[in-house]
Amino acid sequence: MFMMSGVRAAFFRFMEGVGVWVYDDPNKWEKGNPWDILVLDKSLYRDLFLGLEVGFMRAYTRNKWMCRDLEQLAQRLYTNGAPKPKGRSRLWFAIPLCRYYLLPTLFQKLGFNPQNLWRSKRAVAAHYDMLEALIQPMLGDEYMVYSCADFRPDTYAPERDLDCTLEQAQERKIENLCRKLRLKPYDRVLDIGCGYGDVLAYIVENCSVQGVGITLSRAQFSIACERHARLIAEGRLEFRVQDYRDIPFGEMFDKVVSVGMLEHVGRANLWRYMYDVYCLLEDGGLALVHSITSKESQFLQNPWIRTDIFRDSFLPSLAQVDAAAAELLELRNTEELPYQYAYTLREWRKRYHGALDTPRFWSRLVGAFGGPRAREKSRMWDIYLAFCAAAFALKHISVHQWVFSKGQLGEPYAYEPYRRAAVRESEQSIHA
Repeated sequence: MFMMSGVRAAFFRFMEGVGVWVYDDPNKWEKGNPWDILVLDKSLYRDLFLGLEVGFMRAYTRNKWMCRDLEQLAQRLYTNGAPKPKGRSRLWFAIPLCRYYLLPTLFQKLGFNPQNLWRSKRAVAAHYDMLEALIQPMLGDEYMVYSCADFRPDTYAPERDLDCTLEQAQERKIENLCRKLRLKPYDRVLDIGCGYGDVLAYIVENCSVQGVGITLSRAQFSIACERHARLIAEGRLEFRVQDYRDIPFGEMFDKVVSVGMLEHVGRANLWRYMYDVYCLLEDGGLALVHSITSKESQFLQNPWIRTDIFRDSFLPSLAQVDAAAAELLELRNTEELPYQYAYTLREWRKRYHGALDTPRFWSRLVGAFGGPRAREKSRMWDIYLAFCAAAFALKHISVHQWVFSKGQLGEPYAYEPYRRAAVRESEQSIHA
């Protein structure tokens, strides 16, 4: 009892320090700010004692606390620094500090690779296969692309195009990928981490290339084969359940694209990943890598994300990516997509909330997880989308695209970026 009261007092101090008030009384909570917290179950403090932020997030999924505006709560935590134990408060949270920070860091420094081949397969199955019932409803049917869209009116505009739908933003992103890769007819293109295959299918369909997509997710592989059966039957597109480390030696490609996969490679494997891209590219070939990035080079990131959402995930910094590619690949272009993932996540969350009201969604969720866990998984997904949107909105984390070449190009690298005005003018001339 004494220990839990100490944890409770420390938790209240942490939250008040970042402008968030914690209530036990629903009537007082309703009169407070949208980002304030209402404690529904006092076992929350035990969860904090055992898991700190992991326990805090898991307690939400188990309906032990609630908040009217999760994204605003997350913004206050990120803006002021998510509360970390200091001084004597560290004693109350010694267990989670050791479990989620000290021991994993020590193991990695001793040479343990959390993204080895066996663990990578298990991590992919835990997210993309097990959580597929949560992912599909928010993506939509036109483009099942589980990565950041591009809502900018053109490449150099910082603001969002308010008229742009999620589908148009995803197509805009893919079109820019095509332009950056400088694709030519009959190029052979490899997509590492192809997901549901829509990015590669668009490239094959619109650029007259041959495509090979690899994924470790059997659920994504099945959906990709079903969605793009025509291109597969025509011999223009191939999907494989395969790790990038298992591609046969000597198989070569003119272009390599990898969208939203580098986060699963891991710190210990970054150089190996770049070396494999180097070996897979023909001389003069181009590779485009699109990834979420962290501000600083670290061993570990958010423990809840890497344990409950993207198991064993790792967000590389710009310095880590540059160091891994050095002496292997020539850097031709780097671009940051400011705030685009925040817009994407908000659109996904809006669609997800819409799906929550449909019996079809709940029947799928109950079928996937069982009745008791369906509600828990739905709340987990909601707080994941909200907190990630806040992190991107504040540039706590970001998204970058790199274009690399294998050796020298025959001419200076350049590409014509997407411009909404130019596209609309060409559409008007076509229909005139």
